[in-house]
Amino acid sequence: VHINIYINDTLYLEEFNEAARNYCRNTVVEPSFAKFDELLHRGEPNPTKILIIGLPEVLDVMTEEYRDRYPELHVTKSRPYFLEFTASGVNKGVALEELARKLGVPRERTVAIGDAPNDLDMIKYAGLGVAVGNSFDQVKVEADLVAPSNDEEGVAWVIERYILGDAARLGTGPDRITSVSGA
Repeated sequence: VHINIYINDTLYLEEFNEAARNYCRNTVVEPSFAKFDELLHRGEPNPTKILIIGLPEVLDVMTEEYRDRYPELHVTKSRPYFLEFTASGVNKGVALEELARKLGVPRERTVAIGDAPNDLDMIKYAGLGVAVGNSFDQVKVEADLVAPSNDEEGVAWVIERYILGDAARLGTGPDRITSVSGA
């Protein structure tokens, strides 16, 4: 497995292996390098997120093990090969709730679109929780609606049909204007 540590907006790596190169290329994030034991003991703030990259079958076992071992952490997968750790109560659902509160948007007028388990809290919070067609099965089960896949422009489909569509204009459908996409 490979480990990434985020502290605020900085990505820290111990080594720049193939997993790190691929991650940095795909996320367009420039890493900093540090020995993790030194980083965590030199007075830096606590990590914002720890991301483990590994084989899906290994991470599936780790997910359950670490959820049981560290109930004070939010442990979730964002991709089959990404396992994320954040503080308990730090997730996309809480972020959507806070954003809606700050904007004065009622919960029932929010839309969340996602595809991975790390989107579940957001999808469950939203007035309309949407899974795109290529989502993890557990996300599809929890969503109010399954849209076409990302490759089939599922996010655009939701916006056109539920935010800009006839139902929204007529006031008969879920005209939820606040949209947060985790996909």
